[in-house]
Amino acid sequence: MSQRMWRPLAGVFVVCSVVQLVIMLTMPVSGVLLTWMLTSSIFAMLLAVLLYHYGNRDQPLWATDEERSTAQRLATMLETKATVTAVHRELGHENSVNVAKVGSAYHARITRRSESGQETFERRFRHPETLVFFVEKFASVTPQEFTSSGATS
Repeated sequence: MSQRMWRPLAGVFVVCSVVQLVIMLTMPVSGVLLTWMLTSSIFAMLLAVLLYHYGNRDQPLWATDEERSTAQRLATMLETKATVTAVHRELGHENSVNVAKVGSAYHARITRRSESGQETFERRFRHPETLVFFVEKFASVTPQEFTSSGATS
């Protein structure tokens, strides 16, 4: 399953647990059924908490090997330079990424230019691996462009 599915699934578990608890409190239920419903509600809530934390997208758990190695190189570059910039050009548009380390967080500013205009957005990350994934997805800057001669300070 995709990492985007874990938090909604956690929500489903919470809703089901709440429904079971409401049923237990409002309807007469036999002792055995009450025990099973209470047990399943408790375990579903615990599972919901675990899935909610597991579904956090800003963690290196979701990174590929290539993203991990690029993130290490990027983190090393940011220790010696204030900002790192990478530019990706294709016919009709240009994407640029400025990355800086602010405290313990990584700050990415992406600018996408095309003939129809320009858009800029920013995002903060705790882990460089998720930063690399985000930049690749929204700016088309591949990990190789980040650590090659295309990256400047």
